[in-house]
Amino acid sequence: MSIDRASDAGFSFRDMLDGSVHLLRPRHLVIAGFTGRERSSVESHLEELRALGVEVPEEVPAFFDLSPDLLTTADQVVVADTFTSGEVEPVVANVDGKWFLCVGSDHTDRALEAKSIQLSKEACSKVISRDCIQVDALADWDAIEIAGWADGELYQSGTLAEMMPLAQLMEAAEAARGPLGDGDVLFLGTLPVLGGGLRAAGRFEGELRIPGARHSLRFSYTIEVRA
Repeated sequence: MSIDRASDAGFSFRDMLDGSVHLLRPRHLVIAGFTGRERSSVESHLEELRALGVEVPEEVPAFFDLSPDLLTTADQVVVADTFTSGEVEPVVANVDGKWFLCVGSDHTDRALEAKSIQLSKEACSKVISRDCIQVDALADWDAIEIAGWADGELYQSGTLAEMMPLAQLMEAAEAARGPLGDGDVLFLGTLPVLGGGLRAAGRFEGELRIPGARHSLRFSYTIEVRA
């Protein structure tokens, strides 16, 4: 079983294809943003954020380095503000030189986001699934379906074809911040929210559906506001 939060002991992940267990000792946590494959959509989103007074990065995709201590597999996160929300994302983690795919949530403080994207991401835990699948075992990355639910209502939905190809995104990450390797964890970006815009919820769930796999990669957690 995995522990709830990263420490010297690390996280144990189960490969859902063969049942093997892999120990991740997180060394770096990187959150990628504005990773949409369609450039015009990314630019449109940047303009929306600018209109809200958010200071957006000059170049995209953007990469935010965070403490790996924010990683958790817990089923509850504690936040300090009522306006926070999850973002379902594919996540890759490097264990002993091999990349594994998980699913996670870049839970973010939306009140802080207008002041600083970096601070808004630092304010919240980053939930990841307890199961994984080796990237090399994936036959069709673009066909992987991704979805998130807020209080049981579908919140995000699409496929990884809507995001930058993995190799291109990894290349951009290394160009921006240096080589990636053992212990590195990279959140790969997310999809637009369905109808109604960003909203807080008491429970957030996420899933990656892998073509041909019997099970999905999933997480689920509740949000507790503690001032």
